[in-house]
Amino acid sequence: MNLLNEWTFGSYQIRTYDSQPRLTPIHCKQVHSNKIITYEGQSVISYEADGIITNFTTYPDSHIAIKTADCLPVFFIGKNQVAAVHAGWQGIKKGILIQDVLKTISVQDIFIGPSIHHYQVSESFKKEFPKSRSFYQKNKTLFFNLQAEALSQLTQYFPHVNIVTSQICTLHNLKYNSYRRNKTNQRNWNIISKNKEKL
Repeated sequence: MNLLNEWTFGSYQIRTYDSQPRLTPIHCKQVHSNKIITYEGQSVISYEADGIITNFTTYPDSHIAIKTADCLPVFFIGKNQVAAVHAGWQGIKKGILIQDVLKTISVQDIFIGPSIHHYQVSESFKKEFPKSRSFYQKNKTLFFNLQAEALSQLTQYFPHVNIVTSQICTLHNLKYNSYRRNKTNQRNWNIISKNKEKL
């Protein structure tokens, strides 16, 4: 397990590891859905969902994790509440980043962690996002910018919120696990907490 990077937003720390940390953080069974659950002290590891909301006033020692290998780990940060969301193209298509429940946490900052930026797709993939401006052609090859699509939705739905990206592309940065690079089964663990101690 290696700590790859870390970021600070007020009293919150976001860290990305190249494998599961020694202490098991709170995480659910990610299934590329648009479902977001609320953590209230229960075990959620068997819950099929792609987002977790928690109140750090009630659960100050929580460590909430999103596992990725190209998909976007997106953190919606409020004063007391945080949502950690796993957003691949399927989840983004289903609207996971613009669920009404996300506005209930009074979002102040949104952070997009290390993730793929753009990648080659087939012409038929266009039907998944028929109105999107996140496609482009290069040397007669079609590419889709997943992060641009996410940013387009986020800026429309959260027009007055500070949105920050890590600027790290998992496909091209070899320190990070990337499914599109080599079909790996390994995952990057993206974890938010108020605990300044590394896991």
